[in-house]
Amino acid sequence: MAHVNHGRFMWHDLMSKDEDADLAFLKPLIGWTVAERDMGDMGSYAMLMAGETGVGGIIDMSEVEAVTAHWVGYVVVSDIDLALATVAAEGGKVLSPAMPIPDVGRTAVAMDPSGAVFSLLEPATDASMLPEGDWGPGRFCWWELVTTDPAGAQAFYGKVLGWGCHEIDMGGRPYWLWTQGEEAMNPGGLMRHPDGAAGRSHWLFYVLVDDVDASTAQVAGLGGQVLAEPMDVPGQGRMSVITTPSGAAMALFKSAGN
Repeated sequence: MAHVNHGRFMWHDLMSKDEDADLAFLKPLIGWTVAERDMGDMGSYAMLMAGETGVGGIIDMSEVEAVTAHWVGYVVVSDIDLALATVAAEGGKVLSPAMPIPDVGRTAVAMDPSGAVFSLLEPATDASMLPEGDWGPGRFCWWELVTTDPAGAQAFYGKVLGWGCHEIDMGGRPYWLWTQGEEAMNPGGLMRHPDGAAGRSHWLFYVLVDDVDASTAQVAGLGGQVLAEPMDVPGQGRMSVITTPSGAAMALFKSAGN
């Protein structure tokens, strides 16, 4: 039987090249606090908290030379072994095989055919894994794939996760909404990687803030970088794209009318 959250993003880890600098940046900018969790043989894990709600974590990757700083999102699947087999069959790569996380479930890391990295999670419980509490500042609110191959991505994620996709007009440029059943608000959206832009296909995660312009103005002073200055998203709100001090890209977002 399918898990109640199958196909939905439910957690986000920052793979950091400088954990101290990134935490010193994110705490005042986003308002997150940190709760340390004992993971047994896996050591301590720093959970990022929006109020009383855990929304993600931070993992020190400073000694892994081949990895650059990035965010990775966890998508719930009902059968992780089947999902990983489908990843390989559809042209993706399994970067890390399924492994248990105490009291959480089994997780693995995969890459889609265009190079975007994501994680899969088969929960240990049938209960909902989505964060609870108020949907306010500090919560992840949108999950966007920036890809060099929109058609290929639609086919791949459709097979692996069962997502649908439909195109909308975003001010004269194509944009696609991922759908899960009849709902389009999670798992998010899809856009073509800009021609000539640096970097490869990737997932970009949006975080709610009270004021995009004010938050973006703080980025440089806190040690980060602004990749895209605040801009309006037609009919949706306002956003900017930034990086943490160690180089992980993320988006800040404020909904229209809120």
